[in-house]
Amino acid sequence: MSTLDTFRTSVENVAKPPSRYCSLVYLHYVDGMTIQEAAHQLGVSLRQAYRDLLRGIESIASLLWEQLNATPLDSVVPYESSLMSVQAEVARLIPHTAKIELGALLFYAGQAVQRLATQKGIVLKIDAPDSPVTLHTDVGIARQALVRVLSQVIQAVDSQVITVTGTRDGQIVRVQIVPISQPEPGAVVISDMFSAQLLARLGWAIETQVRLDGRAMLNIVILTDLQVLLVIDDNEGMAELLERYLTDTPCRVIAATNASDGLRLAHEIVPNIIMLDIMMPEMDGWGLLQRLQNDPETSQIPIIVCSVFNDPELAFSLGASSFLPKPLSRDLLLEALLQVQHSDD
Repeated sequence: MSTLDTFRTSVENVAKPPSRYCSLVYLHYVDGMTIQEAAHQLGVSLRQAYRDLLRGIESIASLLWEQLNATPLDSVVPYESSLMSVQAEVARLIPHTAKIELGALLFYAGQAVQRLATQKGIVLKIDAPDSPVTLHTDVGIARQALVRVLSQVIQAVDSQVITVTGTRDGQIVRVQIVPISQPEPGAVVISDMFSAQLLARLGWAIETQVRLDGRAMLNIVILTDLQVLLVIDDNEGMAELLERYLTDTPCRVIAATNASDGLRLAHEIVPNIIMLDIMMPEMDGWGLLQRLQNDPETSQIPIIVCSVFNDPELAFSLGASSFLPKPLSRDLLLEALLQVQHSDD
C-alpha cells in the first residue's frame, strides 16, 4: 500500500498519463470501484481504462522491483524475497506469440485444475464461446496465467460450482469466472504477484464485478487488437522510447539488441510489425532485412527501417514497408504504423 500511495497524485493531475494509470489502479483496487466507474471518473473510455490499468500495474511492479533491489539482503522479508523471485522468473520467460482458440485455452486450464476442484468438492464447468475466438498471444504464458487464477479461485471459494465462460464483445474478450463468494472479491488474485505479472506480460487485465445475487464475478479481459512491435536496435534506449511513444496505443514493444536475437524472435513470436536499425555490429540491418524478406516464415511481416543511414530508396528496394529517419519523432512513428497497418489490411 505504501508503494501505491507514492504513485497517487492530486485530482488536477489525473489527466496526465503516468498519473492516470496509477489513479486507475488506486480507484479499482483500493477504493473498490469497478473499471467502468473508474473510467467514468477519470474521463477515459473503457478500452483505454483497461490499457491504463495494465500500465499502472507494470509501473508499480517496476517501482517495487527497484525498491527491493535497493534493500540490503539481510533486511528483505520473506514476502519481498518471493516478489523478487517472481519478477526474475517472469522476466526470464521468452515471448512466443502464436494463435490459439479461446475454447482450447479454457479447456486446457480446466483440465489442469480438475483434480484440485474434485478434491475440494467443486464442480468446474467450462463453457467455450459459441463461435470460435482466435487469440494471438503467448500460448505458454496464457496457459500458466489461467491455470494460476483458476487454482487460486478454487482454493479460496466455498461454493459448490464454478463456471468459466468465454465471451466476445467486439475487440474485447472476457473470461468470466463465477461465483467468487469471499468477503473481498478479487483479493485472491490481486494479492498474488505471480498472477498479476503473468497477466501483465500478456497485456491482459483483471476485474471483479458484483452480480445482482451478491456473488462476485471475476473477469479476465483480453484486447484482441493488441499489436506486437519487434524493435531490432543495438541502442537499448530505443525500445524505451518506443514504449513511451506508444503508451496510449494497443501496441506492445519487444526488443532485440542485435541481429541474431532479432532474427530468432521474428520466428518465435511472429510480430505484427518489425522496426529495424541499420547500423548494428555483426550483421547489419541491410543483411537482416534481406534474410527476413527471403524467409517464407517472416516475408509477410511489414518492416519499418529506422536509421541515421538516410537511404529510403535502398530500404524500399530491399523490401521495407516504410522508412523513418533518426532521431525519431512520435508523430512520424504513429503515421508510419498507421500506413503499414492499413497496407497490411
